[in-house]
Amino acid sequence: MARQPRQQPIGFYGKFQPTGVDDSAAQRMQALAGLGETVAGVAKQFGVAKAEEAKIEAREAEQFAAKEATKLTAAQLANRKTDGIEQIEQIAIDFAGDPAGYTDAIKVYRDSAIAAAPPDLRPALGLAFAPRIASNFKTINSAFLKSSEKESNQSLDDSISAFTVNLEKLARAGNADLVTTELPDLYMMIDARGENDPLYNVEKAKDDLNNALYEQDVLKDLDNIVEQDGFVAAMTALEEFQDKPLPKGYSQDDLRAFTRSAQEDLSRQKARLNAASTQISDQAKAAVDNFVDALGSGFKVDSTEKARVQALITTDAQQDRVDRAERVAAFSVMSAKNRSAIIASRDTGSLNDLTDWKQMIAKDAEVTKLAEEDGYSLGVAQGLIEEIPFDVNDPNSYFQREEQAKMLSIHTGVVVSPFTDKIATELSESINGMTSEDKAILAMAIGPDSDAWGQIAGKNQGFFAMAASIGDETLMKALFLGQDILKNDPSAKLSQNHIAGNYLETFNDVVGDVYFPEDKRNVLNAVLALYAERGEDYSFSSFKDAIQAVTGGLKEINNYKVQLPRGISTDTFQTYVDRFSAKDVTAFGGAFGYTPEQAAVAIQDGRIVSDGDNRYRVLVNGSVPLTSPNGENFIFSYTESVVSEQAGMAAEQMQKNAELFRKEYGISAPKDTTYNLEAESKKFSESRNRALNKAGFIDFSKRGN
Repeated sequence: MARQPRQQPIGFYGKFQPTGVDDSAAQRMQALAGLGETVAGVAKQFGVAKAEEAKIEAREAEQFAAKEATKLTAAQLANRKTDGIEQIEQIAIDFAGDPAGYTDAIKVYRDSAIAAAPPDLRPALGLAFAPRIASNFKTINSAFLKSSEKESNQSLDDSISAFTVNLEKLARAGNADLVTTELPDLYMMIDARGENDPLYNVEKAKDDLNNALYEQDVLKDLDNIVEQDGFVAAMTALEEFQDKPLPKGYSQDDLRAFTRSAQEDLSRQKARLNAASTQISDQAKAAVDNFVDALGSGFKVDSTEKARVQALITTDAQQDRVDRAERVAAFSVMSAKNRSAIIASRDTGSLNDLTDWKQMIAKDAEVTKLAEEDGYSLGVAQGLIEEIPFDVNDPNSYFQREEQAKMLSIHTGVVVSPFTDKIATELSESINGMTSEDKAILAMAIGPDSDAWGQIAGKNQGFFAMAASIGDETLMKALFLGQDILKNDPSAKLSQNHIAGNYLETFNDVVGDVYFPEDKRNVLNAVLALYAERGEDYSFSSFKDAIQAVTGGLKEINNYKVQLPRGISTDTFQTYVDRFSAKDVTAFGGAFGYTPEQAAVAIQDGRIVSDGDNRYRVLVNGSVPLTSPNGENFIFSYTESVVSEQAGMAAEQMQKNAELFRKEYGISAPKDTTYNLEAESKKFSESRNRALNKAGFIDFSKRGN
């Protein structure tokens, strides 16, 4: 039995509201009837003669009233019939395709409409409704039966199609037993479809099914031939198949169509196999490339990955690359010093494999670059250190990472930050949302001398890095607070054309070209922040004081203005620069295109340029940047360890100079400082000066103080 559609509510159709009927004629008939009664009364008063006349008139009045009442009844019936037919048609529309719902709704409406009519109209109204109700039901029921039949057929068609596909897959896979077991069920579906539709060709449907299963069985045989003997053998078997007897209902046209389809199928299989082979080859190449790159760089590679890559290797060349990477891996985790020694050993013939040697040179440059970009991450990847999680609320976590970074700096030969690039990026992004107090806490937790500040500055946090590296806690807090004031109250910033003077002019006069443009902007912003924190009115002297406070003092070194390290005098820093040795150059990473000795002289005579707090670049001959081997600017700083080293070397040299002085002039040289010794030497002749120069003295008279 077909499913009945869901019924709609029918309450609406029980409320019959007929169109209003004009009853003025009825009122006129009632008046006429009253007139008859009046006439009869008059007859009693005027006699019998008049009474007969009055009766005649009364009968005529009654006949007229009856005639008019009949007309009224017909009008009322017509109006109720019209309203009823409209409602019946609307119900038919609402319940199209739902005969059960229509039957229920129409019964409720018909009963309520007839009950609402005058008793004398009810039979006629029922007779008027009946044909329209019956006609609509016939139409609705017919449409429903057709729809149900269509749905039933479609459902059977879908089931037959799905079942057929499943049996074809079973036949292709060689599951003949399952095909035999399930085939009768599919036959039953086909038979049911034929019962629903006399036009459905049951026999043809079964023949088509059997032919499809036959073809899948043939394709199964071809698959086996491909697997065992290849595609050429399968194509030959397909040609031979065309000469074999065909099953019942399988025509030559069917055979030709199947042969073309099977040939296309074999071609597609071959194409897919070739593509898969290429893909496997590409995957193997990519896997080997990544493995070789990682292993050759000294990265830790777990045994599972090694086994996976080994299984993907298909050529001797790939195996050779993997073997070489394993040999080079031991080289890549060595210190920069030892790597350099091994590369140099090639000249002595101690390294026999030229290919390995070339690979080591390439990896040495790569490892150095990785160390410069993110030395901490490199150390973790190479297994040199275990990463210690950084907790901004736990200063000890940073100190531990800092110790690791110092070790890595010595190992790699470049300055390594305690932060990975990822942490530095995240920390730099978070600084923008910090309060001045939070910034101060972070800066003090890390400390002013951290190598992390240069890394942070490179991520758009130059102001923060400069303030954090000052080392003066009070000043640092004032800068961060002033920065917040300017952020929240732009009016606190000095006007460039301030009534008391142009502060930019003052700033440029004092600072000059000490800093590179970006650093200069950071210094200016720091001065403005300090001024905002102090809340002072502009004056030339107070603004210079603010500049002095931020920079720590600008003095001339080698005749060029420079920001001194905080707490270090001009003479002390000049001595530091004058004593810069080849060993010091090496300690700061070396210089490109110069021997350490040549670079030391270039620094002693060059222009020293501030690159942040206690960070300095060098311009050779006042204009050409001195660079490190990686192509970046050579950077050095004032450190106590270098000062101590220099002092020891200076003492040793002074002793040698004193001995040469005694031998040259037959008198003892002063036993205090080299500078005093030079001052004493000025009392002697030009020949003595030449002797001093010959002995290794530097003529400081030609330099700025």
